This record gives sequence, structure tokens and C-alpha cells, in this order.
Amino acid sequence: MPRRILLAAITLFAAHLAWAAKVSFGGSPIASNGQALVSADLLIVGAVVTVGILLDRTPWTRKLALLSIGAQAGIAVTHPVDITWLLAATLSAIAAFGLAPAPSGRWFASPARHQVPARATALALSLLLAPSLIGAASRPEPTIAGIILAGVALVGAWAYTRALVSVLWIARIVWPLGIVGAAIGLSWPSAAILIGAGASVTWLAWTSDARVAAGPLIETRKAIPLLPEMVPAEILDSAGFDSKGRPKDQG
Repeated sequence: MPRRILLAAITLFAAHLAWAAKVSFGGSPIASNGQALVSADLLIVGAVVTVGILLDRTPWTRKLALLSIGAQAGIAVTHPVDITWLLAATLSAIAAFGLAPAPSGRWFASPARHQVPARATALALSLLLAPSLIGAASRPEPTIAGIILAGVALVGAWAYTRALVSVLWIARIVWPLGIVGAAIGLSWPSAAILIGAGASVTWLAWTSDARVAAGPLIETRKAIPLLPEMVPAEILDSAGFDSKGRPKDQG
């Protein structure tokens, strides 16, 4: 493993810890319930992306890492500067440098057969980052429905990465209904942000990419028995059978 990648993984996780501390204890403008959601999501995303960088190495890991750094930049511009802010910003900058396209791009290169469709990746990442959005955007503070929905999003993100088809119906039906419930009682800008983001996630869940990624890549079908005489000789030969349907090595 290149030292640059190892340094990026360590500093990125440390940056998540520092920004979580900043949100929780550094005079955040986010409401108290929202602070808990954002901080918890920062820690979860930090753990996921760090393990992904070190072990998984697929392109989605790098995308999540860069998204998390972008979220950290958003926290930086909305929170007052102090020693925790300076520490967290320094760690984020080091991590961003380590994840620059070259040479880290070669580390994250993935064979085509392991690549997940772009919209399926976007759906999983959106669900994983949903608690931060709900916590930060909900003003005056997240509702009970919003807090429950944040937990559902995290479970959904985990289940979707396990290729459970049933989670698609959570994202398609439960998620949009939950977003509407979470928006009730919020200021209109907050409600508009949540409903807009919720609509985007719902749209992703209805795409063909999302369906393909949640199901088996190869459809299994029952075998249909055929008489050897009905199968062309060249097919039997390429499969290693003689004209009677017996394995050649047993003939």
C-alpha cells in the first residue's frame, strides 16, 4: 500500500473525529438534535470510508471520501474558527491531498466486473449521508420523524450494499413518505431542501441501475434435460461430451 494512501486514510478518519467534536462542542449553529445526527453520521461515514480505502479499494470508496471532504468544507464555512476548527481543517487538507487523482487513482482502479452502476452508487451514498443532511438542514430542529428517518436511511444503506432487493421498496415508498413527515413543522427553506433531496433519492431508487445492483448479476434458470441426439455435435464436443452424452474422459 502506498504511504500516501495510508496517510490519507488515517488523516481522513481523524478529520471526521475532529469535525464531529467541532459540531458537538464548538458552538455549532445546528440545533442540538441536529448536532447529534451530524456527529454520529460523521463517525459512521469516517469508519466506512477508512475501511473502504484500506481494504475495498473500489471507486465508490474514493467518491465517498471526496464527498465527505466536501461535507467537511461545508461545516468549515458555517462554524466559527477555533483550535478544533484549525486542526480539523488541516487534517481534511492532508486527506484531500492524499486522495488526489494521481497516484491514488491507480490504487482505486477496479476491474470492470466489480464496478457498480453510477446511480446505484449514488443511491447508497445518499442514504449513508442522509442523517447529516437531515440534521444540518432541519430548522429550527429535526423532528421525531426526521430522527427516525435518519436511522432508517443508515439501515437502508447497509442493506442495499448487501444486495437486498426489499430495501429498494423502502427507498421507493417509505423514504418519500418519511421525508414529507420529517418536513412537517420545519421552516419552509428547510422543508424545501429535505423534500428536494428526498425526491432525488427516490428517483435514484426507481432507476434500472438501482434494481440491477440490488439483484443477482446472473439470472439462474432451471436446467432442461435434452437427449444427446438433439444437441449439435460441436456443442457436445466443446463441453467435453461424446455423441452419447458421456464425458469423454470416461469413454
